[in-house]
Amino acid sequence: MTGQRERARAILARLTNISGSKYVSVVDFAIVHIGLGEKAKALEWLDRGIEEHGSEMMLIKTDPRFDLVRSEPRFKRLLQVMNFPN
Repeated sequence: MTGQRERARAILARLTNISGSKYVSVVDFAIVHIGLGEKAKALEWLDRGIEEHGSEMMLIKTDPRFDLVRSEPRFKRLLQVMNFPN
């Protein structure tokens, strides 16, 4: 979001590399994609978080880093699936 696209891409590459040998939170991937303005890719990662029952998913309702996708119908469905109160 700060215009440092090359740095964000490098972070994604590093996260992908690390994920080959140990767990990397889907939320970390989603946050970087949000920073790049890639809402659909961020939501794909959050969908994976639902499938994996990742505990870090509990943060998405209130974490301000998700403000860019908060109004997306797909994000709202994720919150419903997680049984967050309105």
